Amino acid sequence: MQGKTCVITGGSGGIGKATAVELARLDAEVVLINRSADRGIAACRQIIDLTGNRNLHFFQADLSSQADIHRLAGELTQRFPRIHVLINLAGSMFHRRQTSPDGFELNFALNYLSYFLLTRLLLDTLIQSAPARIINISSIAHRWGRVDLADLPNPRRYSMFAAYGNSKLAIILFTRLLSVRLQGSGVTAVSAHPGIVATGIIASVINHPLVGKLADAFLLSPEESAEHLVYLATCPEISRWNGEYMVRKHPGWCTKTSRDLALAEKLWQASEQWTQTNRSR
Repeated sequence: MQGKTCVITGGSGGIGKATAVELARLDAEVVLINRSADRGIAACRQIIDLTGNRNLHFFQADLSSQADIHRLAGELTQRFPRIHVLINLAGSMFHRRQTSPDGFELNFALNYLSYFLLTRLLLDTLIQSAPARIINISSIAHRWGRVDLADLPNPRRYSMFAAYGNSKLAIILFTRLLSVRLQGSGVTAVSAHPGIVATGIIASVINHPLVGKLADAFLLSPEESAEHLVYLATCPEISRWNGEYMVRKHPGWCTKTSRDLALAEKLWQASEQWTQTNRSR
């Protein structure tokens, strides 16, 4: 990966940090995006110490804020004329309904709209850097998701699990249509389920002292999950899986709804309105 620039959102801990470590070990130039400057800077220093690769960079951004995403994209494109890998990984689950700075339900804003907007803003740079790839982190949780465009950005009734599932289904639909629109550009887009991983999200969702111990015993470690993301970021045959929903290193089963390109087109058009982006691609 020498000479390749890899951008990872949510890269200061968990799967993101473990992925950054392995890409740094492969001599990639790694760019971490995180809301917390303290955590992001500390992660960069730790990765440099672990790998000896000093090509680590940190950019602070609140990815639930569209203004911050626009600022971030401008800073990235000014600093890096080429971006070869974009891994949209930042996300969370929220017990109570919360609203983003732009007025959207927070799971939807952070887990999906940030992926859509940041990818759109970096797309020209990715195309100029081809061959390049976009890896959007989804989840098995998409199986209980639904896309009701009238209800999706601000559901009438709030359920943490439903909101999370909806955002993960939206990611797959977006990625599938993105792959169609990028055909012939040299840029490959896939969505990925990284496995059920022992990260801070698990403990925050189920607040019990035994959860952390059980998660460590039975779930994937961030390092085990990162192995699969690094594979998707580096494998030369990625283009044959353009648009697929990847589970570990292979295309996985996903719902019929997540394969509905007509629905994906409607979601794309609505997402352009929600993010005020044009329809150039």
